[in-house]
Amino acid sequence: LHFSARMGIFGNAASGSKPTDVQDAARQWKLNLKGEERKLDRQIHAIELEEMKAKKAVKDCAKRHDLDSARILARELVNSRKAKERFLITKTQINSTIMAISHQMASMRVAGAISKSTEVMQAMNRLMRLPELGETARQLSQEMMKAGLIEETISDAMESVAPVNEAEADAEVDRALAEVIGGIVDQAAPVRTPLPAQAQAAAEAPAESEESQVRARLQALRS
Repeated sequence: LHFSARMGIFGNAASGSKPTDVQDAARQWKLNLKGEERKLDRQIHAIELEEMKAKKAVKDCAKRHDLDSARILARELVNSRKAKERFLITKTQINSTIMAISHQMASMRVAGAISKSTEVMQAMNRLMRLPELGETARQLSQEMMKAGLIEETISDAMESVAPVNEAEADAEVDRALAEVIGGIVDQAAPVRTPLPAQAQAAAEAPAESEESQVRARLQALRS
């Protein structure tokens, strides 16, 4: 996050913070979080566009009876769907954090004093474990600690990545492949007499290049 100049008003101790200062800062925190949410929306939209292209490429491979290439692309589809699901979960966590901040600010307006919030601290803990928001959440939590809104005992451990079960991963790819190509392989035109090796390589090169580009774009969007 890129904090504005007013975000440094808290100094090194929470005791110097005023409720009005924290309310002003909270508005900026929420704006920053909403900005991160919009970035995720753009990433999700970009993944969905590339998924459409990847599905078309899978179908083209199936029509050529090139199931090896179709399977490689189907694996990229599976990975991209997982990335999109992760982004959606991150969006949900952002919304929960924004709501927690709003709730605490409302309580402070009633009480007229700053008080620490377990709800906000727990929400920030969850954000800090997400790879997409780890650094952003750490910076944000530092401002909240200076403001006296949360305790200083926030864990910054990232979410652990579960080991890959190859059998389950292969089954997911099989399902994605079946979903996209359906009966295309059976309906495709019979394989023609093979071309000489040089001519066949030249004919397949453009298709292979396009498939490689689709895979590369999907991989880039997941990072």
